[in-house]
Amino acid sequence: MRVSELAKFTGVSVATVKYYIREGMLAAGDPTGPRSATYDDSHVRRMHLIKALTGPAGLSLSQTRAILNIIDEPNPSLVDRLAAATTVLADAASADTDTVDKSYPRAEQAACWLGEPYLAEPPAAALLENALQAVETAGFQLDPNQFAVYGEHMHAIAASEIANIPADPGEAIQYSILGTVLFEPVLNAIRRLAQQSLIKRGPDT
Repeated sequence: MRVSELAKFTGVSVATVKYYIREGMLAAGDPTGPRSATYDDSHVRRMHLIKALTGPAGLSLSQTRAILNIIDEPNPSLVDRLAAATTVLADAASADTDTVDKSYPRAEQAACWLGEPYLAEPPAAALLENALQAVETAGFQLDPNQFAVYGEHMHAIAASEIANIPADPGEAIQYSILGTVLFEPVLNAIRRLAQQSLIKRGPDT
């Protein structure tokens, strides 16, 4: 397909497609002439991914570029790449990820409430510290028993996600990073659906 067709198919302007190519977020098409190129389904998938990251995931262009670079990075370490993706999310939340002489007192307290095997380790600890600071500023009282419930169920969710990581290394990287970035809004929405259901029907139904 031509660039105009790619733009129309993915719901963006031609200028946007060309911008993503210039920024290295989208691969250039196969040249067919001095000023023309063709694009295929891989470009369509990448465009949809970029739109998901900058749309539902709420990332800026620079943060989206960082996530794409992590996915494309040849480093095979899933742990390192997930940590890098979490750092991008922490940066998006304006959380301090500087680990030099850095403590996370709120996150450390919450980790105790969450129970085993939680540890307030960066970069995720920076996200939690930032979120808890906002809660504290709002004057909201934290309930250790509620955190114990969160810890049990979020651990089960994470275990299920990890159990479903594809065997192929490349697919595993993309599955894990995109699952982390894109599914957080999904989990939040499901939580709200559950709250609506319980309020409407009553907690004992």
